[in-house]
Amino acid sequence: MGTTKSVSKILRKNKKIKKVHKTIKSRVRNVVKYQDLINNLSVGVYRNTLGPKGHFLEANPAIVSMFEADSKEEFMKHNVSDLYEDPTKRSLFVEKIKKYGFVKNEELNLVTLKGRKIIGSVTAVIKINKDGTGYTDGVIDNITERKETEEMLKNAYNNLEIIIKKRTKNLENAKLASQNILEDLNIEKLKYENLSKDLEKFKLALDNTSEQVVITDVKGVAIYANPAVEKITGYTPAEVIGKKSGALWKKPMPEEFYQKLWDTIEKEKKVFIGEIENRRKNGEVYTAAINISPIFNKNKEIIYFVSIERDVTREKEIDKAKSEFISLSSHQLRTPLTTISWYTEMILKGDVGKVAPDQKKYLEEIYKGNKRMIELVNTLLSVSHFELGTFNIEPEPVHLKDIAESVLRELKPQILSQKINIEKNYDSSLPMIFTDPKLIRIIFQNLLGNAVKYVEINGKIRLDISIQKSNALIKIWNNGMGIPKVAQPKIFTKLFRDDFARQKDPDGNGLGLYIVKSIVENFGGKVWFESPTETTLISKGENMGTAFYVTLPLSGVKKKESVK
Repeated sequence: MGTTKSVSKILRKNKKIKKVHKTIKSRVRNVVKYQDLINNLSVGVYRNTLGPKGHFLEANPAIVSMFEADSKEEFMKHNVSDLYEDPTKRSLFVEKIKKYGFVKNEELNLVTLKGRKIIGSVTAVIKINKDGTGYTDGVIDNITERKETEEMLKNAYNNLEIIIKKRTKNLENAKLASQNILEDLNIEKLKYENLSKDLEKFKLALDNTSEQVVITDVKGVAIYANPAVEKITGYTPAEVIGKKSGALWKKPMPEEFYQKLWDTIEKEKKVFIGEIENRRKNGEVYTAAINISPIFNKNKEIIYFVSIERDVTREKEIDKAKSEFISLSSHQLRTPLTTISWYTEMILKGDVGKVAPDQKKYLEEIYKGNKRMIELVNTLLSVSHFELGTFNIEPEPVHLKDIAESVLRELKPQILSQKINIEKNYDSSLPMIFTDPKLIRIIFQNLLGNAVKYVEINGKIRLDISIQKSNALIKIWNNGMGIPKVAQPKIFTKLFRDDFARQKDPDGNGLGLYIVKSIVENFGGKVWFESPTETTLISKGENMGTAFYVTLPLSGVKKKESVK
């Protein structure tokens, strides 16, 4: 009897175990089905942390493809902020979702891992764990094509209005066909009804902007011009439409300018940004900042060009006036500062009597501060000379190697004190260049000076001077911390200094690289830099440093007199 009860008990347990197994299998199948559903969705699905940069915890194939990653593993290495066109917008998104608990159809300007800009529509909810940490689950849809379609339909809507007017007029003369025409009009109107309001808003914005906007076909013939065209050029939109863009107000520029413009927007299919001199209807010459963008269809074929111009004549005049004021002020400051320096030096040497140790300490501080002021005044004078075009170029045969070595000798005390290892590579076939040694010296002083200033003790600096086609190529690299990604677009801007630079050198003025760029471009050369992003630094686990490059034409430069 006891054996029978034990068997029954075992059978009941087996049934329960089978039931549990069945439930687990069912749930596993549901999870697999859910995962398959997520992986086969055409929209991106993701999960990421709530931090300032945001780390991805999960991503489906659609979002990996959307951001042009070669694999899910590659995609997951990147932060959410890396996918923002402006990474600072990431914090605004996090604040919003924390405040409301969700976002719906939030449009964000994003960028793929290959640098292509896209527009994403994001719907996401926030999840808070028991330990207080959180994450978001979201869905993202690439709406870039839809936005492009709206742009394309704008012109179609304008054409539709013309068709409507023509057909309405025909109704008066063709009453027998009126019913058919009205039906056609209703069908066409229904096609664009959903977009008409948005297009009207877009047109209203263009019509009321203060900047000149002209839209052309692929041949450059204007198909739209906003009212600002008349305010800037004097020509009405009616006079502009149907003609080559800029043909009415164009002031002849060098042929190279137009060649570069068309190569950029037509061949390279990139945005052209620059400045151009134009002539108004009344004959007055003005300067305009221009931005010309190609517009593509879904097959990446150019269908339109959008040109935005802004009259910057007044700004140029103000800049010139500021430069002239700085130049005049600097000249006036130079004499008393030099006098202070001379007298302070005489007192320190004891020429006017013995100086007490405490007095000497304060006098030395005055002397150093005055020296920094003289350097700043001289730098400001150099900047104003470049901006006003009043600087001299006095070329003579120069060995770049000799000037570089001379600057390195000047920097030797700092190099020795910081125990910096200097590696030099000079191309023995590099010829002498007919250029201005004083200005070349300024280039080396700034670039080598920065390399020494922003490298740690026992750091490394490498100087290479070689030939690259018809140019001399200068490369100066150090293994410092590099330039932060957020600061890189502004690095050659006048008076710009990032936080790291201010910490390392509080007395800097943010003019050195601006002056280097001015000199190099006046010589017909180029200057640029390479510096790893913060993400690269973290992944490498080391300081990758920064490399600055300068090209100078081997053909040299022409003499230039100081004339306003």
